[in-house]
Amino acid sequence: MKTKSKTFPVFLSLAAFAVLACAGVAQAQTMRRAEAEAARRLDTIQVASVNAKSPTVDLREVGRRVAPGVLEVSPDAVRGKRLILSSGGPNAVIVGGICIGKMNEEGCKGIYIHLGNSTK
Repeated sequence: MKTKSKTFPVFLSLAAFAVLACAGVAQAQTMRRAEAEAARRLDTIQVASVNAKSPTVDLREVGRRVAPGVLEVSPDAVRGKRLILSSGGPNAVIVGGICIGKMNEEGCKGIYIHLGNSTK
């Protein structure tokens, strides 16, 4: 009878080890997936490189005013293009900043370009 009482603790410890091993494998797969996603986003940025012969886009034409002095521009509208910010003209808008991304109440979720005076 002593052999049966010894097998249950061994079985329990093996089951616990198996559960921990499965959890470790799942964590490793999650980390690899996050690293692959970060690498994909980095490749997207590198693919859209710009040179002197790239087409141009005027930020005032593709942007929309979301706050006084702030333009919001879609990243898709400027990807792979040289950016121009025209000055003067009848439709000129004084711009304090440009948000390439999404603007919300917390701020710019993307790249914010400040065009005003320094606040030093």
